[in-house]
Amino acid sequence: MQPRKIRILSAITAGGLALAVAGITAGSGTSHPATHAALAAQTESFPPVNLDACPTLHIGYPTGGCVAQLQTDLNIIQGNHLAVDGTFGSTGSQTYQAVIAFQQARGLQPDGMVGPATRQALDAALPVAAPTVPPTTSPVPAPSATAPSTPADTAAPSTPAPPLQYVAMGDSYSSGEGLAPFLPGTDTPADTCHRSDQAYSQYVTPKPDAFVACSGQTTAAVTNTAMSGQEPPQASLLGPNTGLVTFTFGGNDVGWDSALEACVKVQEEVFHNTIAGNSALCNQQLNELPGRIAMMEQNLIITYETMLELAPNAQVRVLNYPPLFPDRGGNTSGCRIGRFTAPGIAWQLVIAHDVEQKFVALEQQANTAIAAAVSQVQSEDAGGDRLQLVDVDPQFGGYTGHTSSCGDTGRPTPWINSVRMSSTQAAVLALDVASGNRDKLGTDLSDIIAASFHPTHEGQHQMYLALSAELPSGWH
Repeated sequence: MQPRKIRILSAITAGGLALAVAGITAGSGTSHPATHAALAAQTESFPPVNLDACPTLHIGYPTGGCVAQLQTDLNIIQGNHLAVDGTFGSTGSQTYQAVIAFQQARGLQPDGMVGPATRQALDAALPVAAPTVPPTTSPVPAPSATAPSTPADTAAPSTPAPPLQYVAMGDSYSSGEGLAPFLPGTDTPADTCHRSDQAYSQYVTPKPDAFVACSGQTTAAVTNTAMSGQEPPQASLLGPNTGLVTFTFGGNDVGWDSALEACVKVQEEVFHNTIAGNSALCNQQLNELPGRIAMMEQNLIITYETMLELAPNAQVRVLNYPPLFPDRGGNTSGCRIGRFTAPGIAWQLVIAHDVEQKFVALEQQANTAIAAAVSQVQSEDAGGDRLQLVDVDPQFGGYTGHTSSCGDTGRPTPWINSVRMSSTQAAVLALDVASGNRDKLGTDLSDIIAASFHPTHEGQHQMYLALSAELPSGWH
């Protein structure tokens, strides 16, 4: 990224500067309802910052100096009338609209996000002036002819840089959800991150210096306090000494768990009579998923850019998600994902074939969105070449390979668990079905879906094998 230009201050009077900062073009005759005292207070509240050192600015970004600097720059470049209040606002805000207008005028994608490409265009558009050299009050004394010089080869040696570190981030597919026993402290009522020593990152040599992947996390956990156990933001472990970052993110932004819970049906195993199901809620969830996937893509772009900025020396590897449901072609039977029993009776959990096929299409759409987010950041970010996608699907044999088995015989050994439930959970489910407590089945299914549809031990190892082919020098 180019260094930010020097603003022309000599051409703006002190009063004119306050007007420009407040969004009033000096000499334009345009007034602003804010008082001069309020404008001065605004300027003092947000001293100038280097916008290149700020993360990507977007809707919902915390109020502060970075947004205030953006507002100042837009006022100078476009003559906008933006109050420098440090607040980005929503899609209807003047700041957001000013960013859109600037991007359109410069031929950039008008997404309203101030990332590397937009910052670079702002740099280029800012006026420049030669820096003034303050006058000296006395001549600078000439160096003494007898003063000893210090040869370059006698300079003190620099301190060797510490070795670059590996930070393993991500959600449940990176933490090793479903592969108990979990690491101490990550399976408590206060912390359900469920980190397992069978997660793919634990096969990398050297092992991660920081393993902060956490089950249930969205992209928000990168920069905000994690939802599980109030853990610190995962990105707080990133810095100049980070050399490798790996992760999976996005599935929880989409809300796969909610969709799976809504689409599971309970049937009597012998007669396939449906005991419980909610097709209306299932269809609603499936119809909402494409929009959630589109939003996930935008969240991932911000996430990737943030990681590259916080870890300027790191290679970043994004793993996509392995295939969950198989593409079984003309097989029209439902996908049996689990079974449970009570004395003399057996039930099964089923996802209808047409719903199963919709999940296959949506999984592919989600992985396409992850790849698109990586590609956009690669093309627009100055450090985008450090970001690489690791496609794990081929390692699993695609959607006809080692997915969940759907109860079929003759399929490859699954590397993705279907429903995982403890004996206690199975007993509770059986009791609620047998006693007619249908209203409790939703809670029962919610309890067991959370740890289901995650890679088995072998699945995690296969994710590592896909990653190993893309690891940078120093790791294998």
